[in-house]
Amino acid sequence: MDPQTDRGKVFPLLMAVGTTRETASRGALTAKLAALDARLPALYAAHRQRYAAEEQSLTRIVTPDARLNAAFGWAETSIGQLRARTAEGETGLVAGYYASGDSARPGFGWFFGRDALYTLFAVDSYGDFALVRAELAFLMRRQRADGKMMHEYSQTADQLDWKALPYEYAAADATPLFLLAMLDYVRASGDVAFLKEHRAEVLRAWQFETTHDADGDGIYDNAQGTGWVESWPPGMPKQEIYLALLDGQACEAIAELSGLLGDKGLAAAASARAAAVEATIEREYFQPATGTYGFSWNKGQLDTTATIYPALAWWSGGKGLEHAQASLRAWASHDFATDWGLRDVSADDPLYDGMSYHQGSVWPLFTGWAALAQYRAGQPLAGYQAAIENVELTYAQDPGAVTELLSGDFFEPFGRSTSHQLWSSAMVVTPVLRGLFGLAVDGLKQEVHVDPHLPADWDTAEVDGLHVGASVVDLRFQREAQKLVVSFVNEKGAKVRLAGATGESAPLRLALPAVEVSVPHGLPLRGARTAQMKVLSETTEAHALRLELEGMAGSSATLHVRRNGAVTLTAEGAHVVGDEVRVAFGAGAGYVTQAVTLRWD
Repeated sequence: MDPQTDRGKVFPLLMAVGTTRETASRGALTAKLAALDARLPALYAAHRQRYAAEEQSLTRIVTPDARLNAAFGWAETSIGQLRARTAEGETGLVAGYYASGDSARPGFGWFFGRDALYTLFAVDSYGDFALVRAELAFLMRRQRADGKMMHEYSQTADQLDWKALPYEYAAADATPLFLLAMLDYVRASGDVAFLKEHRAEVLRAWQFETTHDADGDGIYDNAQGTGWVESWPPGMPKQEIYLALLDGQACEAIAELSGLLGDKGLAAAASARAAAVEATIEREYFQPATGTYGFSWNKGQLDTTATIYPALAWWSGGKGLEHAQASLRAWASHDFATDWGLRDVSADDPLYDGMSYHQGSVWPLFTGWAALAQYRAGQPLAGYQAAIENVELTYAQDPGAVTELLSGDFFEPFGRSTSHQLWSSAMVVTPVLRGLFGLAVDGLKQEVHVDPHLPADWDTAEVDGLHVGASVVDLRFQREAQKLVVSFVNEKGAKVRLAGATGESAPLRLALPAVEVSVPHGLPLRGARTAQMKVLSETTEAHALRLELEGMAGSSATLHVRRNGAVTLTAEGAHVVGDEVRVAFGAGAGYVTQAVTLRWD
């Protein structure tokens, strides 16, 4: 094509496939291509119409950050583009698209169980319940007879004896994730009928999980497949904290699901098992000397590698870990937090390798876990720093998509990274709606719970087209002096209420601290090393805000300050100049810490 004369024209790539001698003949393939070419105008029109409809039907956000607004919409589109149909006409989500490179295997264009299940939390959040039902049904049709859920399924699996190959049930985590995803769908949609229709599949998954405990400590473990890591230099783990945490949350999910199914006995038993699993995790994994949690438990021996995996404790909205402070601080620090996302292994750990798949690379998936953990554990500045990095990755590689994994040392995607990755796009949506806006939808009670953490430099924000069961509402967030007013308009369906509001249609008025700060953000240049400021911790008191920051020795950083009322502000460890807090980091090598306290009368 000549850019001067062909600008604005579309050059489609047409492909035809034949699977028999007759259908693969030149004449047959030529006829298929001609028929496809004739259908192109109608296909393009249908795509345009579908995208226009989705723009109106799915959840949208309106904030002062235009790049965030656009990235949120692109994430929804990116996930939708990863729908694929099987030969039988089913719809499922593939993990991503990328060239196969030196291998004959497509760039993760397979149906993946756990990838889709993590993504369904985002899809529930923006209200495409039909896609969630289709994906859950796809996975349940491939559930093994003993209850185990599938993980990998090729798009050509129906052409061979797929069950004879090792891929479909290689991972252990799809089973508890299925239970979590089923509950999340039922909560968001209010669709108890779907749960009752698939009661047998849910109970089979629960039966599998609770009858496979190789070391006898009461926790589902890696004997049934990999938890997270597929390789580990010291030797494959017997039980990862990652899988243990999923087990505990799956117990809580079954307790709620069985309650909806009318089985009070199972609900009580599942709740008791959840408490037992949580206690065992604290006993086996917590390290009092460091205040952090180990990676795996191997027949009485704790692998103390410092990892991001304990952050999963906050995934489904529970209470998290009992001794969380040191871990949250570590995840916010430069040991884990690069300027483009979270490493899975601390750069300070002897096992760290920034180019490895499982021992130091940055995955937007991990960044999403950490962002949600920080928000839900009361550290919103660290949560925002993580969440916005995923948002910005929308613009870093393939237009509108977020890549699979990046180097832990340099801001650069791996050459083998799937550039259009399903759960990476999902981790733009979930931390924003459930962390930054703090939304929890209850379609069973027609309620929306809000615990917002809006950046200090936002006066207003909107979440439009939020699906609450069969209803749709628009939420408005407006600062008024020392209050954040959350109001809503019912756009469709039965009445929805804000949990905690005084009346059915009444707004919610949430108290704001007298002083807030917002932090700068933005990805570095490609190939750069980590050098940006990190917020290690924040504590708000009656008349003070305490921050622990770290930055490169000799560098400086500027935070925006917001006064919610007429207050006189003083600072320790920084200088207040108008609406700015200016922080200078002292001499030294690498990152140094700086305590900042803002006080007001």
